[in-house]
Amino acid sequence: MPLDPLSAFSVAASAIQLVDFFNKIVLKGKFIYKSADGVLRENAEVEAVTVRLQEISSKLEGSIPADSAGLNSDQLRLQRICEECSQVSKELLLYLEKLKVSEGTEHRGWESFRKALKAVWSIDKVDAMAKRLEGLRAELDSHVLMLLE
Repeated sequence: MPLDPLSAFSVAASAIQLVDFFNKIVLKGKFIYKSADGVLRENAEVEAVTVRLQEISSKLEGSIPADSAGLNSDQLRLQRICEECSQVSKELLLYLEKLKVSEGTEHRGWESFRKALKAVWSIDKVDAMAKRLEGLRAELDSHVLMLLE
C-alpha cells in the first residue's frame, strides 16, 4: 500500500531524528570512552564553573554575620541567595557525578554508552539547573554590587 506524500515525509523525518539521536549517543559514548576522566567535555566545564560559583557563594555567606537579627534586608537577601546557590550547586554536581564513568570500570565501553545515553536524555535537566545557577549568579552579582555602594 503506497503512502501519501505527507505520511512518507513524516516517516522519513522520524527516521532522520532517530539516526540523529543515535549519532549523538555514539559520539558522546566514544568521547567518554576515550577521555581520561570518563566525563564529557561540556559536563566537565559545567562542573568547573559550578564549583567556582559554589566557592564564591560559600565565602560570601561566611562573611555575613551568623546572627540574622542585626542584618538588614539586603544582607538577608544575599544570605538566602548564597544558600540557594549552594543547594543548586550541590544538586547539579551530584547529577553530573552520575554522568561520569567510574575509574576501574570493568566494561568501560558499555558503561560509556550508558552514560552517553543518560547524558543525551538528561541534557534538558542539566541545562535547566545550569540556567537556574546562572540566574542566581546574576542575582548574586547585583546584590554584591548594591552592598558595595
